[in-house]
Amino acid sequence: VCCCVREGTSDSALDPALKTRRFELDAASSGCRVTAEGQTALENAVGARPGVPTNEAFFGRQSEFASYLTAALRIAAAMVALAIAAQIGTWQSDPVFFMILLVLLLPLEGLSWRLDGAPEVDKKAQTTAPMSIVEVGGDETAAALQARCAASAPRDGGPGFAVDEATCRRFLRASKGDADVAAAALQKYTTWREEVRPGDITLEEVQRELAIGKSYVHGFDRTGQPILWASAGRHCRATRDLDECIKMILYNLEVAIRKAESQGLEQMCVVFDLSGFGTKSMDHEVTKFMIATLRSYYPERLGSVLLWNAPSIFSMFWNVVRRWIDPVTFQKFKFVRGGDLTSFVETAQMPAEIAESL
Repeated sequence: VCCCVREGTSDSALDPALKTRRFELDAASSGCRVTAEGQTALENAVGARPGVPTNEAFFGRQSEFASYLTAALRIAAAMVALAIAAQIGTWQSDPVFFMILLVLLLPLEGLSWRLDGAPEVDKKAQTTAPMSIVEVGGDETAAALQARCAASAPRDGGPGFAVDEATCRRFLRASKGDADVAAAALQKYTTWREEVRPGDITLEEVQRELAIGKSYVHGFDRTGQPILWASAGRHCRATRDLDECIKMILYNLEVAIRKAESQGLEQMCVVFDLSGFGTKSMDHEVTKFMIATLRSYYPERLGSVLLWNAPSIFSMFWNVVRRWIDPVTFQKFKFVRGGDLTSFVETAQMPAEIAESL
């Protein structure tokens, strides 16, 4: 049984009966939903508030207090910056003023990040997923979904394309067990594969991105997942070619998936090297594309995402980006510093430049 429990809740805190007796089959969605009795037991175990959707209890929303506090502190920082600028004889248009303001705001962004550590939960998503514990239907459900989508699947979606039971299971998990939502997502996926044909992208189409060495697939993590390495410091929003950048992302995803499946796995590890991250690297357009593509066309393909050596300025970018990430996927993100990377990846499996920097 797949069960989502608030981090830090031990197995002993849950009533064993919750795991074995309190699940009932919901024929309408061919999934497994927790009964009212089980929901109450779960709320008691993890401290959820009665009557509040458990998704909200697990992942939380930004508190009003945190919002008002950080907003007030930002205003105060701006006023202090103005006062300092006036004292040293600068004007608001002077770069010195903005440098002072940035220095004052950076710690506040870090405070905001800590006060609001959990991603916002989409209220609409809460209403479409009525129960907090969902077990995707087994092979029978996946097979039924496969048969349902077979008639509309394109004849040729390119290399790597298949609407098999494994694909259907991934879309079911991403759809919280809702077969109708999964079927609609699969229809969108098959149409996209036929039109974009990501499996057909060649190295000749991404020569400029390759020369920069911005991203590539190399080695395996300690769980056996192939690793997609991405160096944020080598990305420049002002000079990048968006089309080629998108093709490079798709090319790497396809390569990583093929390597995973050759090992009998479905997921990959992504390591973002943030050691050279700066304002030039803040590309919301590319980041939003990456997140949307993984959500819509590569669901359940991320095993883990390691954010390595993030500088302080990254918190400003992260505070925006993390709100675009699905709450379940958000739990796969981990911040790692220095040699702690070896806890996830053996040195021999790292690119030489990464291994030498440890």
